[in-house]
Parts: sequence; C-alpha cells; structure tokens
Amino acid sequence: MTQSQDGTPRRPRDLRRRRAVAHAARVVAGLAIWSGLGTAAWRGVDALRETGEDPLSTFIAAVRGEPGEGARQLELSFDGTYWTRVGDPIFAQGDGQPFVQIGVITAMADANGPVHGRPARWGAPATAATARLFATAPPIDGRATVAWYGSDLSLAWVVRTMLPPARQERLRELVQKAIAAHSEELLASLQPLVKATLTDALHAVEIELPRVLAEHREELQALGLAYQDELVHRELVPLVKEEVFPLLEERASPLVTTIGREIWSRVSLWSLGSRWVWDRLPLTSGQSLEREWNRLLTEEALPVIASHTDDLLGLVQQVSGEVFRNERVRRTLRDAYGRVLEDARVHALLWSVFREAVVGNQRLQQALADRWQSERTQAALSLASQRLQPTVEEIAALLFGRRGEGISPEFAAVLRNRLLFKDRTWFVLRPGAGTAGAATGAPLMLRVALGDDGADPFAVGGGR
Repeated sequence: MTQSQDGTPRRPRDLRRRRAVAHAARVVAGLAIWSGLGTAAWRGVDALRETGEDPLSTFIAAVRGEPGEGARQLELSFDGTYWTRVGDPIFAQGDGQPFVQIGVITAMADANGPVHGRPARWGAPATAATARLFATAPPIDGRATVAWYGSDLSLAWVVRTMLPPARQERLRELVQKAIAAHSEELLASLQPLVKATLTDALHAVEIELPRVLAEHREELQALGLAYQDELVHRELVPLVKEEVFPLLEERASPLVTTIGREIWSRVSLWSLGSRWVWDRLPLTSGQSLEREWNRLLTEEALPVIASHTDDLLGLVQQVSGEVFRNERVRRTLRDAYGRVLEDARVHALLWSVFREAVVGNQRLQQALADRWQSERTQAALSLASQRLQPTVEEIAALLFGRRGEGISPEFAAVLRNRLLFKDRTWFVLRPGAGTAGAATGAPLMLRVALGDDGADPFAVGGGR
C-alpha cells in the first residue's frame, strides 16, 4: 500500500477509482474540445456554402497558398445558358501544350441573380460566374478567350472510354485466341444443349400459342376488319385495278391467246355436242358430257398449259418486276407497311400475345429450368467456365484494372463521371497572342462561348 501526504495509507481500490475518474475527465474534456472544433468548422462550411463557394476547393486552395497576393479574380459572362457548378475547373491551353488547371469557379448566377446552396454545389443552368485564378496562372488580359465544355452523357461515351481502338484490338485478340484453342471442344459440348433448349422452348410456345390466339380472336378480327376497310378496300384494291390489271392484261394477252388456240385445236365440237344430246335422252346417266369435259381438261388442256410453263414463269417475273418498279405501287405498299408497324393497336396486340405466349408461359419457364438444371447442362457449363476463365479474367483486368495495380484510368474516368458526377463541365482559357500581364487588383471580365473543338483535359484512352 502507498501513503498519502499526511502519512495515511492508501488502498489500491482508492487508486483505481481516482485513476478512472481522471481518465473519464480527460475523455469528456477531449470530446468537448473536438465538438467545439467540429461545430466551428461546420459553421464555417455553412457560411461558405451560403456564399456559393465550394468548401473543399477553398480549403485546398488555402493550403496551396493560392488565395494569397498572387490570386486573381475573373468575372465570366456567358453568351448563353450553360450548366455550371461551383468547383468547376478552369484550364489553360497553349498551342500544342498540355492542359493545366489555373483556377476554379467560386460563384455563379443565372438570369434571376446569384445561385447559392445545393444548386450551386450540384450544378444548375447559369449565365455568369466568378472564378478565382491560382497564383500560378499565366498573365491574362482582355484578349484571352474562354470556352465552356460539357461531357457526353450518353452510353456511347462509356463505350468509347472503356473500349478505345487499342483495347478493342486487344480484346479481339483474346477472344480469337480462346476460340481457336477451345472452339471445337465447346461446340461439341454446348451445341446439343442449345439445340435441345430451343426445341423445348419452341414446343412450349407451340402448345400455348393456339390458346393465346383464341383468347385474342375478337381483337384480331377487329384489327383485320379495320385494315380490310382502311388498306385493302380503300388503297390496295384500287391500286390493283388501276396499275396491276392493265399491265397484266397487256403482257399476258399474247401468251394466253397462244395457249387458247392450242387447246381449242384439240377440242371436238362434235364430241361435245353429241354427248350433250345423248344426256338429254331418257334412260341415260346424264354424265357423258361431264366425263368428256374432264377428259379434255386432263388429257388435252393441262398438257398444253404444262408445255408453256417456262413462258408462264417468265411472264410472272416480268409482270412482278414491272409492278414493283412502279412508283405508285412502291409508295402505297411502303405507306401501308409503315402504318401497320406504327399502329399502336398492332403494338399492343403483339405485346399481349408475346407476353402470354412467351414471357408468362409457365410451361416454357419450367422446361428451361429443367433443361438448365440438368446434370448434362451443368457439366457443359462447368467445362466452358474452366476453359474460358483465364480469358474472362484477362478481359476483366484489361477493362477494370489488376489487383495491386489499382483500377484502370478508363474505369476511373467512368466512375468519376457517372457515379461521382465529376469532370462533367469545365472551362478552357486560351491567352490571346501577345497577352501581357494584367493588374491583380481589379477583376478581369471575359466572355464565355460554347466550345466546339472537343478540348477535353479529362480524356482517357478513346476520349469523350
């Protein structure tokens, strides 16, 4: 045991209690100090947000010493309305020189006045802005030009960024190499699976389709009647009468006349007349004329027609070609085809049939599930996975980066642009020829135009 200052022995329990109290006091004091600092920092951030400035940009600039005596303020007046946010970078680019960031947007305004708060931080349409130029910015005067640029927000930009030409070629080489090494083995394993799957799917749809069509019979009939009146009677029938029949009559007349004469030369009027008279007599069957007529058709007329088969086919080809070269026919058929494709009634009916016969087909879903869960299918998929896994891993590393090396620059650009909403808008300042230094006291006013030359300091690989 230890002793107190008056010589009284101290117990170990008292020491532990006093140490615990001292530790708690230190913790409380630390919490109070950090809470005070956090509150002060938060209020400072709120104050900066109220002014429209980006707190992070302001802090970084202060650490780098940019707002010192060498910092300059730049007033930008837009010649249109451009999407802008506080924190957008300003780059300088000389002839053949790389992009260098020389400033940042600190405030913005639209036609109604200054833009503050969330719209300023996340972006909004603006007609003017205030920028702070870093101390390292080159000398600038009124002859400088400023252009606004915005990134392409389409999926095509993602594809171009992730798959520049060199990377496309590398992916093509990897796929071709894998196919050359394993195509025969994989085809032997997967081809029967694909064929069986398609057979099961078609069989399931074939069973359900008649029921689905029967349920939509009234809609099909109504649509057919509507098109019969709108297209067939009003457009196609007059078209056939005015364009097709006259052409067919003109081209077919010589051949039809020739065939008719050959058939007529084989017909015996005496034979037909005598049989007609015979059928009128009592106690006869009355069918001798019909038998003779059938004989003439099968033994005389049809052989004549068959002998002119090539002529008939040539006539059909000639008439068909002339019909489909007819501008009125082509225009009418094109308009009718387009009208059917664009008809909302057709779209709705086709989607209903497809949904019920395919998407909602329980028989189809069960057949596919049974097929793909079978041991044979799993063995084929396992073989394909084993053979293609190295290629897939190489493709993934090529696109997204390798472990230990970080993500690829292209994937990083996509993440920043799509998930973090960064690098979407920027400004490029180009000093005028012979530009001299400007005074650092008064703000410089410059006009901002829409950039149309594709200048992009964030471009990676395939660019934007």
